[in-house]
Amino acid sequence: MKKKYVLALLLTAIAASATAVSAGETVNGVYVDEVGEYPTCTTAGYGYLDGDEIRLPKNHEVPDLYYVRETVDSTCTTAGYTVLVCKECGDEDESSYERIPKKEHDWQAETQVDATCTKPGYGEMVCSVCGTHEEDSEYRIDPKGHTTETVEGYDATCTEDGLTDGSKCSVCGEILEEQEVIPATGHTPETVEGYDATCTEDGLTDGSKCSVCGEILEEQEVIPATGHTTETVEGYDATCTEAGKTDGEVCSVCGETLSGCEEIPAKGHTAEVVSGYDATCTEDGLTDGSKCSVCGEILEEQEVIPAKGHTPETIKGYDATCTETGLTDGSKCSTCGEIFEEQEVIPAKGHSLVLVEYKDSTTSEEGNIAYYYCTVCGEKFKDATGTIPVTDEEIIIPKKKASGGSDSSSKSDSSSASTSNVPKTGDNNNIMLYVLGLLGSLTAIGGAFFKKHNA
Repeated sequence: MKKKYVLALLLTAIAASATAVSAGETVNGVYVDEVGEYPTCTTAGYGYLDGDEIRLPKNHEVPDLYYVRETVDSTCTTAGYTVLVCKECGDEDESSYERIPKKEHDWQAETQVDATCTKPGYGEMVCSVCGTHEEDSEYRIDPKGHTTETVEGYDATCTEDGLTDGSKCSVCGEILEEQEVIPATGHTPETVEGYDATCTEDGLTDGSKCSVCGEILEEQEVIPATGHTTETVEGYDATCTEAGKTDGEVCSVCGETLSGCEEIPAKGHTAEVVSGYDATCTEDGLTDGSKCSVCGEILEEQEVIPAKGHTPETIKGYDATCTETGLTDGSKCSTCGEIFEEQEVIPAKGHSLVLVEYKDSTTSEEGNIAYYYCTVCGEKFKDATGTIPVTDEEIIIPKKKASGGSDSSSKSDSSSASTSNVPKTGDNNNIMLYVLGLLGSLTAIGGAFFKKHNA
């Protein structure tokens, strides 16, 4: 009786376990065993399938389930549109927007207006639907325009006002251009220039007349001759380029030389070298020149020697590795050392890891634990992030000894235990172990129950 009860309890536990595994839910097209958090219109959710976390897409990522199309009709004056709107939050999908063109007006003719000199004639229409008024583009008479007639004016004089020309329309009489008063100009004085008396000849004062009508406004008067005024003049030395003069006497009014004032010839320049300097990579130089050491006048201009420009030279960089940074090539001037292109740091590439799956050893062949291998630098690691290095000795699982050998069995068990958490593709033994473990747990539960019941 007790054995049958234990067997029934065991079968019930297995059935309950199978039922728990098969229970699940489909959310936004994704099946999961269990929902951790349901998605919304703005955030994704998550669930679990076979123990793995699965992303549940946002509602808006499944438009067929959550969006409906709404339509706003067009009128005579405004365009309409259709757009997809979320049933949950009312969000509009702008990419689904489709414009509906405005409808045509239902025009009805109303009135007709004749053209004048300035205004066009036209027919006016009104829309029977919205009441909008608009000129009939098919019926329009251009303005006739004014018929211009000149109203002649006359010039002003020095003493009387005048009038400008004007114009008017000979049809409607509208003044097109007003006549403006031209004020009397008044006399326009013009100087009748006189001239000064000299030491030997009479002169005349300035007078004036009107330059328009010629009327004399101010008479000229005679200025008597003045005679010479003697003045002593000191001489001056000759310079490099200009002659000098001796002492003498001149008339201070007309400048006529009365005595002395003889010329002293110019001395000429005394040349002196002005040293130049060489050009550099970035700055111009100057050639030698010359100047006068007496007066400082430049005798030979210094000429600009153009800057030579830089001579580029490559600064070799080096490649980055998985763990160490590198440098790009740079450049500098081989003459002055100026940097043209800075070397930039090339970030370390990081390992490119490939999983090498667990392989059990046999009596004829060594096995290996599960590990990760970098395809770039060849380093090996225990973890997928490449932070725990592993040696070749740690990777290898020794060959198993023939049956009866206790040492190889214990070593194999030890190696297998250290790699039990590494998944192995196509290995069905783990499923069997899981079932056996489950049966063992249930047996233990049954034993505990019997002890309690017998007690």
